[in-house]
Amino acid sequence: APVVSGPIPGAPAAAGAAPPARPLTTQELTKLALGSVAEVACGAQGGTAFFVTPERAVTNAHVTCGAGEPLKVRFADGRQLMGRTVEQDRELDLAVLEVVGAAAKPLPVGDSTALAPGDALVLLGSPQGLAFTSHEAKVSHPRRNFFGRAFIQLNGSVNPGNSGGPLLDARGRVVGVVSMKVTNADGIGLALPVEYLFPFFPGLDHADAQARQRWAETLRLVRQEDQAEVERYRGQYVKPALASGIATPRGELYVVVLRRWPGAPSRLPVTVDVRGEGRVLCSSESAVEAWEPAQERLERELRDSPDQPRLRWAADHGLLRDVFAGLAPLDLSGCAAEDVPAAAVLALRDGDESATPIAAPRPSLVEASVRQQQARDRERSAVEAARGARAEREWRGAFQRVRDEISALEGRRADLLARVQDSLPTSASDDPRQQLAKVEARLSSRRERLQELERQASNASIPREWRE
Repeated sequence: APVVSGPIPGAPAAAGAAPPARPLTTQELTKLALGSVAEVACGAQGGTAFFVTPERAVTNAHVTCGAGEPLKVRFADGRQLMGRTVEQDRELDLAVLEVVGAAAKPLPVGDSTALAPGDALVLLGSPQGLAFTSHEAKVSHPRRNFFGRAFIQLNGSVNPGNSGGPLLDARGRVVGVVSMKVTNADGIGLALPVEYLFPFFPGLDHADAQARQRWAETLRLVRQEDQAEVERYRGQYVKPALASGIATPRGELYVVVLRRWPGAPSRLPVTVDVRGEGRVLCSSESAVEAWEPAQERLERELRDSPDQPRLRWAADHGLLRDVFAGLAPLDLSGCAAEDVPAAAVLALRDGDESATPIAAPRPSLVEASVRQQQARDRERSAVEAARGARAEREWRGAFQRVRDEISALEGRRADLLARVQDSLPTSASDDPRQQLAKVEARLSSRRERLQELERQASNASIPREWRE
């Protein structure tokens, strides 16, 4: 993730403009805060929430099941209540819960812009279902730009179940909402600064003019760094690049190639080198014959994983809008298995220099690639994969268009029904009753079309997910 660089003008060197006479211990902070923290669960999803008013709490949106849906809320004193989501922001991954009868003590709100590297923190949550657990942490970076949002980077134990919990400073004030753990890293977490809550709770904002200036400067720097990162990504794949390697159960090898095509993509000859020990060990010459829009694949993945910030960020900025992905058969018959070390990599000759090389196939797979018949099978598989991808796009598009039409007509129908109730019949052409009859007829026709599509898809054994 990009880094927000440069000092924030006027930022103090330590947390808080008026620090306490002595720092509170983790035990003291935990004792003060536990009554304001709750374990929340919605189906198989679970996490933590903390109260900012006696009956309203904050958590991550990915912990909830959506607006209006009920959640189970359990307190440290054993009470169990039901709550519901009353506001949410999927982009910020924030949700506001209403818990009637909670009568919780709100946590005091601090100033995240006053944090500095090394400051002591405490986070409360329910990691791996271990409810009301407290952990010590430290600020490792107070203003980390992560997909266009400012985050507090912390060193501490962040695990599933900590999501939505409060991040407390040394005075027991909330400075952030624990939001995620950095994967492939040991003990690095990210918390959304408490200032992002202020639009949801205007009464929380007690910051002075200097703190507001520091927060405004933080947001400015984040936007600047994010735009630079977007431009960097948009400069990728002007030359082709390798995205990954694929090995089929039959031992066939492919590489996924990405390239920006401002117009329609065409056949692309490629040479893939196996590199190891500072030299090219062998090469494979082939071509990408069929391409799929990478943006469509990204949007499918986002539908399946709507809470993935990396996918959402890439989709929102259209980073793959003119990027296409294709398969190229990989023939490594020129490589002897014993000549390919474990650290060998695949790299595209004359490809995008910013792309990271990918790991070379295992020696056993290199041996399998020598057979000529498998090369012919690979070519057939690539053609079938492209045909299947085209069919999927066509079926998905057909269903989506009909559903969009039905949704629009249902909205129009609801509007006309309301107008009918508030008006007397007339013979005018714009009488809502005449318009309603036309809309009803079109809506019936579109619903019949959707049923017909379902019958056609069933007869053609089209997968259920293509119809959604």
